[in-house]
Amino acid sequence: AAVRLDLALLALLGMVLMRSTVTSGISTFVPLYYTSYLHGSPAYAALLLTVYLAAGAAGTLLGGPLSDRYGSRTVMLYSILPVGVLLYLFTIAGGLWSFVLLAAISVLLAATFTSSLVMAQKMMPGNIGMASGLTLGFSIGLGAMGVLVLGQMADISGLVWVFQLLAVLPVAGFILTLFVQEPDEMHDVVPAKE
Repeated sequence: AAVRLDLALLALLGMVLMRSTVTSGISTFVPLYYTSYLHGSPAYAALLLTVYLAAGAAGTLLGGPLSDRYGSRTVMLYSILPVGVLLYLFTIAGGLWSFVLLAAISVLLAATFTSSLVMAQKMMPGNIGMASGLTLGFSIGLGAMGVLVLGQMADISGLVWVFQLLAVLPVAGFILTLFVQEPDEMHDVVPAKE
């Protein structure tokens, strides 16, 4: 019984790692992509990043109520899967579509952030602080480590290759989410402290 919880929690943390690497990778490499690869204006790249971050705030606000209504796992599954396709489209789009696609990507990624936090807390009701620390720590710490790896790959293979990799990571996150179950379905949560 406890093994099921551990595997579900590991799968959830794996999804968090994929999502946080994509989130941090976009923040880091979109400005570089537009200024270095496409030789665009730094002001345009800054505006893209602003839209991305603002849309993420909206996605964070949406993720909680959607998780309450449809379940955290459902929100994670339906939020992370389209991100890969949208990232691919972002690399071939231009003009206003770049902003629309980047905003949609950000909303979806942020919705999985809220849902994964809620899910971890449900899995560990006796250790809510630990659950929050795990999901936030993986988001910030390992996302930054993922960007280090992406930066190395960008130096070796180029920025286009980085965006192709960023488009694949959400698929891995989706597959990992398939192994996550709502704690209500598992009947194996860590008991709350008395």
